Amino acid sequence: VSLGRRQPVPSWVHEPSLAAHGIELVERPTGGGIALHGSDLSFSVVAPRAQVAIGALMDTVAVRLTRGLRTFGIWVEWQRDVEQAGRITYCLTEQSPYALMIGRRKVGGLALRRYRASWLVQGSMLMRPLPTVFRSMLPEAVQGAWRTSTVSLEEAMRAPLAEEALVDALHQAWEAGEDDD
Repeated sequence: VSLGRRQPVPSWVHEPSLAAHGIELVERPTGGGIALHGSDLSFSVVAPRAQVAIGALMDTVAVRLTRGLRTFGIWVEWQRDVEQAGRITYCLTEQSPYALMIGRRKVGGLALRRYRASWLVQGSMLMRPLPTVFRSMLPEAVQGAWRTSTVSLEEAMRAPLAEEALVDALHQAWEAGEDDD
């Protein structure tokens, strides 16, 4: 479980219970909401601030991720301009800029942090359905939001997906460049 930078720990999170299941609670350096790991692919992109504008960087990351995911025969789009009501509590259950979407359901999200000389983009893409251990811990309202607002790549593809295949597709899309999508 990773919290966004300076995100309050929700009341359901009980670190000894998490630890009993082999789950650690960490705070990542970027913002955004809680990311539940174990069935996702997490990634980071670092770019020099002097050479890359924030909008161009986020567009590049979103376009290349989208292109890589489309190689699996699923139509993934990214959204740029989305209004948020405030801070995101759960990454994949709420609308956000630069979210990766399959239809109206979120499959991935991006978070950003500005440093003096660089940008850090961190993201998470849901490969498989939420691990069972989280279903027993999450409040019912969050479980409901998860069921209606998120989709895993395997659910969208209706087939298993090897992590190596996903990483290879994303690497190829990144190396191909040309962000005209």
